[in-house]
Amino acid sequence: MTDLGPYSLDTIVVGDCLDVMRAMPDGCVDFGFADPPYWVGFDYSGTKDTDMQYVLPHDIIAELVRVSKTVCVTPGIGNLWDYPRADWVLCWWKTGSCRRVSVGFNHWEPVLCYKPPKLQASDYQPDVIRAPMVYIEKLDHPCPKPLSLLSHLVGRFSGRGDLIFDPFMGSGTTAVAAKKLGRHYFGCDISEEYVKMARERVAKIDGVQMPLSYTEMED
Repeated sequence: MTDLGPYSLDTIVVGDCLDVMRAMPDGCVDFGFADPPYWVGFDYSGTKDTDMQYVLPHDIIAELVRVSKTVCVTPGIGNLWDYPRADWVLCWWKTGSCRRVSVGFNHWEPVLCYKPPKLQASDYQPDVIRAPMVYIEKLDHPCPKPLSLLSHLVGRFSGRGDLIFDPFMGSGTTAVAAKKLGRHYFGCDISEEYVKMARERVAKIDGVQMPLSYTEMED
């Protein structure tokens, strides 16, 4: 059984991602995915992310790499150059996206990979992931990711029964992909509103009402 320190499998908790990860043992996660705030003016639960306390990507990635065997990150457009150099980069082609933005990566975004598994020639998969933005489920969240993107990454970098971790769980798409693909999941988000949203989405899949936080689990 995977040791998550003070946490349990198949739960999503309210908490700051750095605090949560620092309580987790080394290498306890099979695949970690992070989609940090882009810091380009999106409204995250009533707070402009440009006004949020800035968290250095190096701090986040360092902890995520420590607890995970393989990591993928979608850095967005606001601070890509602040991230540690990746071991490998995938291209997420959003195909159906046509929104005008002031900075690049409108039709595509990089997916930074850290500690990717060593592949044999027979394991080759394209470096371009087609995951159209037009097929995103309508959610009360400013920046949800397509389920097809997360399903591709989870399926590519993990196996059935593995543990998937997302420190910026948001609307819960990573957990949904993990559950649908027969993986375990664990995640956190600083917003209680989004944790509720995420657990409700997962509950529709497995019929289990997840506790909102680890504290609530202990009550």
